[in-house]
Amino acid sequence: MGSAIVCPETGEAVPFRIKTDARTVVQAWNHFVRVRCPHCGESHAGIYKEVYMAGALTGFQDDMALVLLDQDLRAR
Repeated sequence: MGSAIVCPETGEAVPFRIKTDARTVVQAWNHFVRVRCPHCGESHAGIYKEVYMAGALTGFQDDMALVLLDQDLRAR
C-alpha cells in the first residue's frame, strides 16, 4: 500500500510503499517506519500504525471520489 510522511524541512510529501499483509501489520503496528527523503536527504520516521492508517484512508478517499465521479457521469 502507498503512504507518505511529510518532510519537516521542506513540507513535501515523501511517498513510499509499506507491507500490509496480516503478519507484518501485527508485528510492526507500534514500531517506526524510516524512509530516506529525496527532498532533504535525511531519514524521516513515522509510527507504522499512523502511516498505515493514513494510507488506508487516502485509498478510501480515492475510491470514494471515483464512485462519486462515476455516479455523476451516469447522471448525465
